Amino acid sequence: MIIIDSVMTGIFLFAYPLYLLFLVWLVFFFVKSWFVLLLFLFLPFSAWSYIQLKPQLDK
Repeated sequence: MIIIDSVMTGIFLFAYPLYLLFLVWLVFFFVKSWFVLLLFLFLPFSAWSYIQLKPQLDK
């Protein structure tokens, strides 16, 4: 199972930037505002914040 885990980690490592780019492009397509570029900062920060908060919520 270690090989499968490392393959999944590699896929996520390369897929996340593409996912983020696609998501920002999609929102920009509908909103037509340059403020959408702030999502490049907000989305990774919100994911990191959730990871930090999750152990507190599990208790």
